[in-house]
Amino acid sequence: MKQLLAVATACICSLAPLQANAEGTLEEAIELVELLGSPSFADRRKAMDKLLRLGPVAIGPLEEAALSRNRELRYRSRRLLESVRELEFERQLQMFIQSSGSKADLSLPGWKPFRDRYGDGGDARQLFAAMQRAEPEIMRKVDRDTEGVARLINQRAQSLQQARRFQGGNMSVGSIVAMLYCGTNSDVSLSDSSVKIIVGLCGYPSFVGELRRPAGDNRYYILHDTRSDLFRALFSDWMKRPGVYQNYQGFLLALNYDIRGVTGAAAHAIKQKDATPQVKQYALQVLAEYGGEEHGAAVTTILADKTYCGATQRVDGKQYRTQIRDVALVCLLAIEKLNPKENGFPRFEIRNRIVLLSSIGFENDEEREKAHDKWRKYVAENH
Repeated sequence: MKQLLAVATACICSLAPLQANAEGTLEEAIELVELLGSPSFADRRKAMDKLLRLGPVAIGPLEEAALSRNRELRYRSRRLLESVRELEFERQLQMFIQSSGSKADLSLPGWKPFRDRYGDGGDARQLFAAMQRAEPEIMRKVDRDTEGVARLINQRAQSLQQARRFQGGNMSVGSIVAMLYCGTNSDVSLSDSSVKIIVGLCGYPSFVGELRRPAGDNRYYILHDTRSDLFRALFSDWMKRPGVYQNYQGFLLALNYDIRGVTGAAAHAIKQKDATPQVKQYALQVLAEYGGEEHGAAVTTILADKTYCGATQRVDGKQYRTQIRDVALVCLLAIEKLNPKENGFPRFEIRNRIVLLSSIGFENDEEREKAHDKWRKYVAENH
């Protein structure tokens, strides 16, 4: 059926003429469907072309022909029916993108809560349409079947992981965002493996490319506009999902691309017993960069955490090691807008919002206590 696929592809690529309601009657559609069984290739080709352009009116006759006893007619009808439905779906998406406030919008599964959270603007509509195109099966269930959505996302995450492992390349931003959005519902039960994969997908070029732009010499600048901030909002909501905080890559992504909405997830993470030192160190850095006084109490609770984190650094024959309580203290200094170099961390260094952990380590506990004592004195005098 190469001819059928060629015709369908041509119609999809020239969608503009199909935007208006297709002209044609049910009787015409029935006659054209009958021609699909013609022994003449020219008649079949002409019928396929016209049926594709008739649009929705052809669906009923094609559905009936798809059950025909005639094997050739049945086969061609089923294939053509799939193409007609795809064309109609794309036509509806194009109308959705171009409209605003239409009652018909609400027929798209998941749109109302998406609109209520992320707005009704053109960027929101385009992104939602991309989600529908990339993951139609998942999006069809988003409003009504959390178990089905969870099953599909788990399957999809694994297949995307396999594709990346064996084929390389990039992932569709529509697929990534569809899984992010559907996964913000805590009733959608995702495996730890799927959560980890989805967080990792957010580091792919198709996603981070929405948050930054090339600036030459292999450098980038952080982009802030309506569309990029929409991606930030989606990612921030995803990070609120229970258990996502266990993946430090989410906090690292937030630091790299100025995603300020993850402070709640970071404050939650540092309180959790199952959070690894790697998670806590990046969560603390998120709070240092984007947090405020409201996070001070939570950070203070881990000033006694002596767990080692980061790498050991040797400088001039001296070995420096960093503990979680050191990162916590640097975080509190940042919240208070105090210079770490003047408050016990003379080697302090930060690059692209990320503190070099080796630069805030201590040679011994005596030196460490001096910094913490200075902080306690500051608190006593100012709070």
